[in-house]
Amino acid sequence: MKKARPDTSQPKVRISSRQLSCITAGFTLGSSLIFTGGLRYGARDTWISEAISTVLGLLIIWMLSLLLKKFPGKNLLEILTALTGPFLGRLFLLCYIWYSLLIAALVIYTIQSLSTTAVLPETPGWVFCLTLVFSIGYIIRKGLEPTARCAELYMPVVFPVLTVLFLAAWFEVDPSYLQPLFAAGWAGFFKSLLVVTAFPDAELFILAGIAVYVRDSAKILSGFCIGYLLAAAFLIVRPLLSVGIFSVPEAEQVIFPTYMLARIIHFGNFVERIEIFLLFTWFFIVFIKAAACVFVSVDNLAQLLKAQDFRPFVYPFCVLLVPLSLIAYGGFQEVPEFLSQVLPVLSFPVSFIALPLLLLISRRR
Repeated sequence: MKKARPDTSQPKVRISSRQLSCITAGFTLGSSLIFTGGLRYGARDTWISEAISTVLGLLIIWMLSLLLKKFPGKNLLEILTALTGPFLGRLFLLCYIWYSLLIAALVIYTIQSLSTTAVLPETPGWVFCLTLVFSIGYIIRKGLEPTARCAELYMPVVFPVLTVLFLAAWFEVDPSYLQPLFAAGWAGFFKSLLVVTAFPDAELFILAGIAVYVRDSAKILSGFCIGYLLAAAFLIVRPLLSVGIFSVPEAEQVIFPTYMLARIIHFGNFVERIEIFLLFTWFFIVFIKAAACVFVSVDNLAQLLKAQDFRPFVYPFCVLLVPLSLIAYGGFQEVPEFLSQVLPVLSFPVSFIALPLLLLISRRR
């Protein structure tokens, strides 16, 4: 009698809703914490744009959660194939992979720009890119669960540090700089709303590739909402601090306003230049967002190619990301134009057209 062969297949990957919350918070903050794209258009009204975009972000999360809840245990390829057919499903997934890779390149470019501009200007940018990218590749090769545990470890440290920094900066605010409202006009307000919604709220659909691995699909919505709302609170306060401390003309010209805020915070005459704490926490946040983008890219590419494991694709993607993050933008002055003109064209059709249509199709089937 032949003995049964032991099951050598890998166990099904699963993460908790708490870990999803931590990943969502890190993804939402990401490079948005340092760079405020809407300030140059909305000025004093940017915080209102951020508040409205938070509502839109919650709408995206709600639609995404409803869609994933209807297909428990299914991956993105299986969901898209069931709703749109094999050809369109694979085409949509290929676009999803490309978009995730583009956002990862933007995140890595932001961190190397800040590092070479404000921290270590004499260090080549590729050094930061290479270090971050291959650190991300190392943890992703360990699997989604170790990556999620990293986020679960980092975020409880990140939030208290950011809270202390923001509270300390609030004492430097001049209330007169925050008035009057709607001075930029309705055109500036809506353009600001366009930018802050595209970056980062309309990017949230990327997290679908991670949410499919949550143990209990009924807890996907709560996991999304907790992490997203915690992060959104900081994004709403951030432009208030920038304008209230620097005034509108200067805040519009500062490239990294949150970093400059941290530089002016002081406690008495003996605790100054504490921006290192902001950079320390921000590197963790950026790591989480970039890792999420790279993971969903390689994981869904493996599904698309019917590969048994995504790990062989990790380092090739990392090698591709380094030059892409260095050459994707001619300079940081091009990033605001990308956020206001290109990113909405890429993300809005998915978040506000394709996602509702997919949800409608799933309800009819």
